This record gives sequence, structure tokens and C-alpha cells, in this order.
Amino acid sequence: MAKAAPKRKAANGYKLAEPLPKGEILQDIAKKKWKLGPSIGQGGFGEIYSAQDASSGGTKYPYVIKIEPHTNGPLFVEMHFYMRNAKPTDVEEYKKERRLKTFGMPLYLGSGSHEYKGEKYRFIVMEKFGTDLWKLFLENDRSFPTSTVFKVAVQIVSLFFLSVIRNFKLSKNLNPYKYEYYL
Repeated sequence: MAKAAPKRKAANGYKLAEPLPKGEILQDIAKKKWKLGPSIGQGGFGEIYSAQDASSGGTKYPYVIKIEPHTNGPLFVEMHFYMRNAKPTDVEEYKKERRLKTFGMPLYLGSGSHEYKGEKYRFIVMEKFGTDLWKLFLENDRSFPTSTVFKVAVQIVSLFFLSVIRNFKLSKNLNPYKYEYYL
């Protein structure tokens, strides 16, 4: 009798999700179905897959699904942050009010639970960006171009104000100059 493969663990001790096959269908809490594409990476507590709307077909995977075992906790926290702060309608309203072209954070598109081979997983669906900051950092000999630093700073400040407005129910007329001492 063959031994079972040892459970995969991340460097931080969290249990990693077992790899799910390309084409696996996941259904979120709104009953929307998502089809997994190839794995595109592994985070500190789960696997990251490219994905598409299950009804779309084709070869493009414009979304990302992060998956972790239900016994882990980090994705649960991340998922609730996105549910509160990154709904597409709220983000579009915020961008319009602030005359922003980009937002700098992936939109929350769905989340749910999925069972595979008797193991229960939690997942979140988000829009997919082109590259991540770490890859960009490495591609530029471990530094960022000045323009990138400014773009990231603007996005961070914008996200900070969205979070403040949404979570503390403050006026939408907040003036960022009032907060210069905190940055």
C-alpha cells in the first residue's frame, strides 16, 4: 500500500491547498460559476489560479482565484476586506467622484467554498492584473523606476481614503491635505 503524500505546508506553517485541476468549476455564494485555469503562483497560505467565467469558454483567463484550506484563516480576513472595500459598483462610484482612471487594487468579484477530494476550501475571485510589484522590482535590478514609485504612492493614498470613507462613514469630501502629517 502506497503512503499518502505529506500535506503541503507554506514557509509560514499554513497548510497549502492541494493543486486543483485546470477546468475545475467553482461556484461562489451568488451561484456564479468560475472555471479554473492554470496555477499562476503560490502565496503564503494558498494557491493562486487564473480563471474565467464558466459560461464564457475560450482560452483567456482574465480573473484570479485565490484558494486556501478552510482550516487556514488569512484568506478569510482578506476576503472580508475585499467584500467591504472592493465591490465593482462602489469602486466605480469612488473613481468617478475622484476623477480617477485607475484604482490600484483588484476588484472583488465573488467568493465561496469548494470541496475537492473530501477537503473543504475557501476561495476569492478578483480581477487579474498584468504583473505584480515583486516581479517588477526584480526586473529592474531590485529597484523601482521613479515613475513607478509615484504611481504606487498615489494608489496607496487613494486606497487609504477609500478605506477611511467606507469603514468610518466619513464625509466623501475629505481633503488629503489634512492628513499630510500622517503619511
